Parts: sequence; structure tokens; C-alpha cells
Amino acid sequence: MWCGCRPITQSGDSAPKPFSTEEGDKESEVRSASTHDAACEADWGKMMRLVPVPHPKIQGVALGGETVLLDLRTGRSYRLNVLGTAVWEQCTGAATLQDIHRAVNARLHMSIEQVHDEVVSFITQWSHDGLLIQAEIVRG
Repeated sequence: MWCGCRPITQSGDSAPKPFSTEEGDKESEVRSASTHDAACEADWGKMMRLVPVPHPKIQGVALGGETVLLDLRTGRSYRLNVLGTAVWEQCTGAATLQDIHRAVNARLHMSIEQVHDEVVSFITQWSHDGLLIQAEIVRG
């Protein structure tokens, strides 16, 4: 899985894709289909109420529809494509993932199905890299 944000190396090239794997998720092989489906539905509902919050040490600047982020803690920079920029701009601490899906859909005129995997991938990658802090869950 690759989210579209590309860490920039000193030479200006993009770094390798850190979440590319050849093997499937072993955990999904262990669970039964019904248990897995029930767990996914519960997790999905909870996940859609998450509110992504950018880490205060992340600075960003928009350039021609794309965004460059700088992690002030590590000096690492990230270049976001148009879709990544649309998602990042919604990560203000006020919008749930469901709100972000809708906003990106409206802005880029993409279907919810097209936007879904990308939004989840971006949020997962950015959380892993420390660009987002622990998101709160909105009760609903």
C-alpha cells in the first residue's frame, strides 16, 4: 500500500515505497469469514468517526496544487500529490474521516469508492510517520 506521499531524498528522488509487501496479511487467514466481517464493520464505523489532527511540528506549503510538508523534528520532507493535498487540507482537527471523504469527493469530483482507499491509505501512512497525532473519536 502506498499513500501517494513521497519522502524526498537529498538527491531529490522519491524514497522507496515503505508499505509495499509481497505477502498478504496473515491475520486475515486466521480469522473466520464471519468473525472477520463483524470485526471489520465495527472497526469501520469507529474509524469513520476519527478526527485526524496534524502534529504541531509539521509545517506545510502548497505549491501548484501539491503540498510539501516538513517535519521540524526530523528534517524529513514529504511531497503530496493533488489528492494528498486535498486530504491534508482537511486534517485540521475538525473533520472526521467521513467528512474528509465527502470533501475530497466534492473537490476532485471522484466517487466515494475511488476516494475511500486513498484517504485511508494517506491517514494510515501519515499516522505511522508521525505527521498526525492520536486522532480523537467523535461520539455519534
